[in-house]
Amino acid sequence: MSERPPIRPMARVPHPRISLWQSALKEVVADHVAAGDLRDPSVYAHPLTRKADDDAQRAAARAVRGEPFEDDPPGLKKIFDLATEAHLGAVVHEIAAIRSTARAYSDEDPEFVFQCIPKFIEWYIAGRHPTYRDWKRQGKGDIDYGVIEYRLPSPSRVALIGDWGTGMEDAKVLLLRMLQEFEPTAIVHLGDIYYSGTKREAAHNFGDVLKAAFLETGRTVPVFNIPGNHDYYSGGAGFYDQLDSLNEGPTRQPASYFCLRTDDDSWQLVGLDTGFHDHDPGVAFDPFHRAPGVHDSEVEWLQHKL
Repeated sequence: MSERPPIRPMARVPHPRISLWQSALKEVVADHVAAGDLRDPSVYAHPLTRKADDDAQRAAARAVRGEPFEDDPPGLKKIFDLATEAHLGAVVHEIAAIRSTARAYSDEDPEFVFQCIPKFIEWYIAGRHPTYRDWKRQGKGDIDYGVIEYRLPSPSRVALIGDWGTGMEDAKVLLLRMLQEFEPTAIVHLGDIYYSGTKREAAHNFGDVLKAAFLETGRTVPVFNIPGNHDYYSGGAGFYDQLDSLNEGPTRQPASYFCLRTDDDSWQLVGLDTGFHDHDPGVAFDPFHRAPGVHDSEVEWLQHKL
């Protein structure tokens, strides 16, 4: 019986390009060593996954000190430059250019890294124009778009979790214990599915873990979700995929913000989308950066609820 590889904590860095690169490497690693399962221990133990986490921590430390984070490790800046050129409309998908960039990042596994770069570029471009559902547009002007039809019974117990979408074993254990010991009426997730909210990360690290926990405990409760900055790094597709499949009927949440009320009209819980305006590169490392705001239309929506 082979030993289970040791698992290190994830390196979670609030910067889109770094996080997207971690996502790209991890998904390709998972395809090669774990039939695509992002939660498999062998994925976390793989040398390239570890390298991506080490690079992320080192780059973040440099950025906090005010140093150019792309200069270390060698090759990372070239990958980021490819994505920037693609976003500006340049043709960067030439095989030779990608192979050269892959080799600059890793001489040991250039062909492996080669597979990661197109994923990174695709997600980077999507993250420059993230999805958002506006009550004036997608909601067709209905000021109650985002108000959950379902009412919480009175009394209720609502569980709050955040920064939870890692897919690691401790996240599952926390959820199981919460369901078994506290028996919540509903769960509110306060955002961040790592590393960058791709469709597969959202499914594996969030939706699948919830379903497995509900099945194991025999308890299924509605889950309401608001996005953090990481959920928008790849454009928000993973977040909205989960939003549309999480709850059904009266518990469905149509937007990235919501209003949930009790059946006796005594309480309402309002969740706001502060992740959208926190997805820009580098804001987390800017000492003059203020907390992210929300869309003007969402402010109007909130004022109506208050």
